[in-house]
Amino acid sequence: MLERLVELKEPLTYAMLSLKDGPVMLNSQEWEVIGDVIPILKPFEVMTTELSGENYPTLAIVIPLVRGLHISLVSKQMRTYLGQLIKKKLLENLNSRFKLIEEQNPKPEFSRATLLDPRFKKLAFQHTINAENVEKSITDELSLLISENLNEENSNISETPEIQTISNNEAVYL
Repeated sequence: MLERLVELKEPLTYAMLSLKDGPVMLNSQEWEVIGDVIPILKPFEVMTTELSGENYPTLAIVIPLVRGLHISLVSKQMRTYLGQLIKKKLLENLNSRFKLIEEQNPKPEFSRATLLDPRFKKLAFQHTINAENVEKSITDELSLLISENLNEENSNISETPEIQTISNNEAVYL
């Protein structure tokens, strides 16, 4: 929306000047802030579009997108004070909301899906220790499931019915 406003700046200015009682037009500082803010908001638009996909799984791409968003925000240089303030607040909010996502908090599904996705594996994690912890968690859970399954199979084998013979030679299964 802001990109379109900047594209229409010149025709919009002429139209506003031609109106007798038109609304107050943006001043040069406000135009500069708008131009400064567009590049830091663009990665949010890309991330929102990617995560809104209906025809492909999106859980595995959350961690790589959050990491890419953080890198993108840090690398942007703001020219205005308001742009710097917005950048700072966006980074603070991003960190407070997603700082533990690699560490399987609040839910382990994000990190597990990312690790199991062949596109990302361990490369998507900022800290290798987080990827190793997720890998260990998955391995432990699989080991537990396998041992439970084996125990269940062994108990089924030992529970085969016994045959007792009755006095008139008829077999009865108990």
